[in-house]
Amino acid sequence: MTVRQNTVWHDPITFYSYTLKFAPNSYRIINNLGMAYSDEGNYKMAEKLYRKAITLDPLNPVAYHNLANLYQTIGKTDLAIKNYKKAVSLDPNFVFSYNALVDLYLRTKNYQEARQILEDYLKTGKLKIDTFLLLAQIAIKEGNVDLALDYLERALSIDPDNQFIKKSIIDIKNLIQAKNEKIKLQKER
Repeated sequence: MTVRQNTVWHDPITFYSYTLKFAPNSYRIINNLGMAYSDEGNYKMAEKLYRKAITLDPLNPVAYHNLANLYQTIGKTDLAIKNYKKAVSLDPNFVFSYNALVDLYLRTKNYQEARQILEDYLKTGKLKIDTFLLLAQIAIKEGNVDLALDYLERALSIDPDNQFIKKSIIDIKNLIQAKNEKIKLQKER
């Protein structure tokens, strides 16, 4: 029995395939088997299994997220975005898809979309310092130091003793002051 059981536990694909015999309509087993195939690089089988999991539980964001990860891996960015957004629409607190969307938009330098996703996340009521810091970084990349300052001040309101945020605010204010002085000198010429 131990030898037989060891063959079942040999690898995730073998384990989930075996377990699926006893629970053929288990969303969790099918989704996990899809993840195992994806990890092995068998994206066609993984996609098929994720779609089956979605059919079994169309209101569960996890398979949509996993399908989006697969699409991102194989370069189908539009399908990845669509599925990440579907996961978020099903569960507005599903942070994994928010993070993946923001990462995808930042890598493609689509700062406006990244900022919008983070702003949407803030609407869930989860005011987090790291979200405001990332928003401040995006605003700086967009060249909007005033907006960056606003995000940093909102972060500071969450943690008034945070020295990193205080220093960042000073740095931003110095940037704004230098920018204003430069504009003033240009007008005087």
